Formats: sequence, C-alpha cells, structure tokens
Amino acid sequence: MKIAFAWDQFGEYHCDRCEGVAAAAPEHAVVGIEFCRSSQAYSWPPTGPGRLYTKVTLFEDVDFEATSWAHRLVRLMRVAAGCDVIFLAGYGRADNFFAAVILRCLGRRVVIMNDSKFDDKPRRASIEWLKGLALLPYQGALVAGARQAGYLRFLGFRGPIATGYDSVSLGRLRDYLGEQGAMVPPFAERPFLFVGRMVPKKNLHTLIRAYGLYRSARGDLARRIVLVGDGPLRADVEAQIAALGLRDHVTLTGFLDPPAVARAMNSALCLVTPSNEEQWGLVVNEALAFDLPVVASTVVGATEILVRNGVNGFLVEADNAEGLAFMLGLVDGDEQLWRRLRDGARAMADRGDVARFVEGAREHWR
Repeated sequence: MKIAFAWDQFGEYHCDRCEGVAAAAPEHAVVGIEFCRSSQAYSWPPTGPGRLYTKVTLFEDVDFEATSWAHRLVRLMRVAAGCDVIFLAGYGRADNFFAAVILRCLGRRVVIMNDSKFDDKPRRASIEWLKGLALLPYQGALVAGARQAGYLRFLGFRGPIATGYDSVSLGRLRDYLGEQGAMVPPFAERPFLFVGRMVPKKNLHTLIRAYGLYRSARGDLARRIVLVGDGPLRADVEAQIAALGLRDHVTLTGFLDPPAVARAMNSALCLVTPSNEEQWGLVVNEALAFDLPVVASTVVGATEILVRNGVNGFLVEADNAEGLAFMLGLVDGDEQLWRRLRDGARAMADRGDVARFVEGAREHWR
C-alpha cells in the first residue's frame, strides 16, 4: 500500500509524522507531499529529503502564496493518483476539494487532516453550511482532539474520526540539546518564555500588559521574560514594551531555529501561551518535551489534552491580564510548586508525541 500525506509546506514536525508512520508501518510506502518549500506565513528552513519516506516538493522555488489553486491541483494529482490512501490538510481550498473528488472517483481513500474547532472565531451559518459541503468527498478524518472532532460532527461529517493529528517527535526535540540536556539552570535563573509568531492571534499585547502587572507586584524579585519569534506585530510589541518601561526586562530574540528554541525551553521557568485564537499550539507539545510547565489561555487547543490545572501548568482566560499576571507570580514564587509542575509536564509529555499521530493515521488504512 502507498500512503501519502500532503501539507502546504513542511516543517520539522511534518517530517516527524511521515517518519513515524514509515517506521511503524515498514510494509507500506509512505510519501510526503510538500506543495512549496517556503511561504510568507512561516519562516521554516527547508527540511531536506525524508529518511524512511519519499518526500516530493511540487513547487521548488516559489512561495506557496504565489501559486494558483489550479496549478496546485494538477501537480498534486500527478503524485496522489498513484497512492492508495491520501491524507490532505485543510478542507477550505479549491485544490484540496477537487483533488478529493477526483481521488474518490479513482477509488482512492481520502482522509482530511484538521485542527480547527468551533470556538476559534465567530461562526456564520452560511459559511458553516458550505464547509459541510466541502467535507463531503472525504471518507475519514484525522484531527487533533475531541473539540476538533466535535466541530467536524457539527459540520455534518459522518465518517470515522481519529485523533492525534497535532504531535511532534519528543526524541528529535530532546536530541537538539546534546550534552546540554544534563545542564539544568537553577530555579532562580530561569526566565518566562514565549515562543511564536508575532501576529494578532498570539495576544502579545495582553502578555506584555500582564508581565508589567507581574513586575509591579514582584518588584526587584521579578524575573525576565524572553520573547522568541518575529512577525508583523514586532514593532507594536516593542512600542508597548517601551511605553510600559519594560525594555530592560524583556528580551526579543527574533526567529530562532529548532535547536535554539530547544535550548531556550530547557532554560526557562515556564512557557506562556496567551493566544486569543489557537487551533492547537504545537509549542505546548515542545515545552513538555523539556519538562517545562505551561501557562496558557483556555482557547489554546492543546490544553484539552496536554495541560491540567495545578498538574503541569495553569489555564487562564485569554482577555484576563490580571489573572495571567497572578499565574506568573504563582509559578515564580514557589519553587516546590514549580518542581511539582515539572514532574507533571514530564508525565504528560507522551500525550503529544508523534506516536499519537501514527495511531490515529493507522485507523484509516487498516
């Protein structure tokens, strides 16, 4: 059997999933289909060829946004038509929809991969009805968790649904540390950490405001915060930091490659993810790989499976800067609590490992 997984652009975690399936099912051929090596949305470096699977890039030297749906459809079909089971990411594009229809007519099994949930944004009945029609060609679904599965059922999807879509290789992440993995900074030297794109949905203005409130409460005992990432809101974030008098206490690193992010997580006190819209948030999976507690907003999809209040982190409403400041102070001020949260993060890390993706995908080719 030939099994294909198609994504707009490959990052390391897409490779994790293809490698994981190929390792777990050596009797099958696995194909990873990447539409483009680059996009305007993500600054991931090219991932190179697969080790255990065959990777195919449909457009070599152009950003995803510069391609048309018709050209994407033609090139996708050249590869996907020769496969038995095809997993496509996202149902909102014409190229994926028509590919799914054609592949069904050719007798192939087509599975949608999705991590959207109902509470991501305001919903309109007419748009939701159209989404239901867009799902009709798919025979199965691989989604992130229960909220994502519930959303597909709301849209009228009746096929089998498996979970585990949003996962990463914990082994790959930990390997980035090398010998540094044993070098654990003391509690007192660890900063708060944010990792993500500087875009509106990451809710950075609430994070900066909360950090200012936290510093006001803790005074000279307050810790630094490190912001890893870049994006269109960086200038606005820098202006807010300056306006609140926080320049000496906030480090902006810009975009970091995966090994550098791993080192930052290994040295942090906790990950702070206050998004006001977040389908999943793979950064939470990554944090748990390094026993890092998580303070996140309740809208972050990953919290459904990967975060438990008082066990490996804390949850707070996305618009509650005061509550977020309180949570930061709580983790900062109690080393015994922090160590207990680290133990909880270590115990829950496997829930976000790529093995969950393999289990979910396998449900659709048995």
